Amino acid sequence: MANLFEKLINNAAKSVEPSAEFTQDLWKRIKMTPQKTREPRIVSKKFWILAVSALGVMLILIIVGPETVMAAFRSLLSYIPGIGFIQKDETTLFLEKPVVVKQDGYSFTVDNVVADAEKVVVAYHLSGTSGDIQTCTYDGNQIILPNGKSRLPINGGSQPASAKIDFASLPAGVTKFSIKATINDPDSLCPAPKEWNVAVSLATTSPDLEILPVIENTPAQNSTSNSTSTSSSTNTDVQFLIDKYVELTDGYLLTGKIVASDKSWRNVSIDMEKVEAFDAAGKNIPLEQTDESLNDNEFAIKVVGKNFALPLSIHVNNMVVIVAEETPPSFSFDAGKDPQIGQSWTIDQEIEIVGKKIYIKDIKVVEDTSKINYPTSVKGFAINATSADNINLGFDCSGNKRSDSSWNQSMPGNGNKFSVENYFPNGIPNGVVTCKILNAFIQEGGDWKFQWQPNQTAK
Repeated sequence: MANLFEKLINNAAKSVEPSAEFTQDLWKRIKMTPQKTREPRIVSKKFWILAVSALGVMLILIIVGPETVMAAFRSLLSYIPGIGFIQKDETTLFLEKPVVVKQDGYSFTVDNVVADAEKVVVAYHLSGTSGDIQTCTYDGNQIILPNGKSRLPINGGSQPASAKIDFASLPAGVTKFSIKATINDPDSLCPAPKEWNVAVSLATTSPDLEILPVIENTPAQNSTSNSTSTSSSTNTDVQFLIDKYVELTDGYLLTGKIVASDKSWRNVSIDMEKVEAFDAAGKNIPLEQTDESLNDNEFAIKVVGKNFALPLSIHVNNMVVIVAEETPPSFSFDAGKDPQIGQSWTIDQEIEIVGKKIYIKDIKVVEDTSKINYPTSVKGFAINATSADNINLGFDCSGNKRSDSSWNQSMPGNGNKFSVENYFPNGIPNGVVTCKILNAFIQEGGDWKFQWQPNQTAK
């Protein structure tokens, strides 16, 4: 029965593939490019996973039962440092050894590739002695299949001179493909080549990797004590639930879910610069940020060391929250039949989202001539506003001419002033234009506490 379940899961997972439009939009959101602050619309990949595989999961539950399903998932899940969580079985593919490609005095090394039923994880780094390679962030990544089709990222991100990126699972029977990494910003100061193409071949034989077991955290080992946010505008209860952990050679990796009572808090993440841990004796225990690929409302924390008195108490002093209300706050203005660059309108209106007040001063037609995102210049609206709260907004503006905005960028001004630019590559809206707050990025301070200790049976 377990083999039947694994085959069903593998087949269902491999049948799920996001559209090109979806993966393009998602990658723009999750890529980490320090020189830019562009934030397009937030779309969770869970939507397409759930939509396509919900019926299959229901059938699996009926056939083998929920306990068997969960047990099979737990038995397959493993952890590889530098790669993350994988579903390890006889079909899991590995890169036998690192692949190095050299060009113009620089080396591009594909350190690891692991392909399981859910995803393909690629980890690479750049090296070289000439120039500052820390200016090199390869923000364009894809894998090219033998039939010429490409796969774009579904998770992960690029760092200066390195990356760890998740792609959708490989088609059945495919063990060879190419990894393409490019720098899409033509103004980049990176001295290294702007494009790399590396051919890789995978096999079921596992190389000399440290593959660690994943332990399901039992409820008895996890408790939460919530406190009220220091913000006067909200009183949202938040719970941190550790669902699994990995015992590392130098500590523990804890992962779990964040549950907020306010449903407008669509995605909550921990500000790792403001989280600390204490053991039962009051000793401060070091924590480290991890590079695990996370879904919405998930967290991962590395506890450094193992010599501490149990239980461990973790304090979260700040969180970054993406909020979106069911009825978005908005403002309107008459842009006329043909809005021109430099034209502006006084708005003078206060709107509010989750208790955060934003004063909309005016709006102006602007032009993006950088050609970073599109080969031609693009017109858009610059919304000038002020807020006493630390907030970053994403707007969706539409008028008589519907034109989905491709990206937003927020720029701070003096004091509480800021500007949000909303661009429209398919033509700027005209007539009576309504701009809605699509999402807001806010910070919430407080002292949320939760405790953890290893399972008794795991020690």
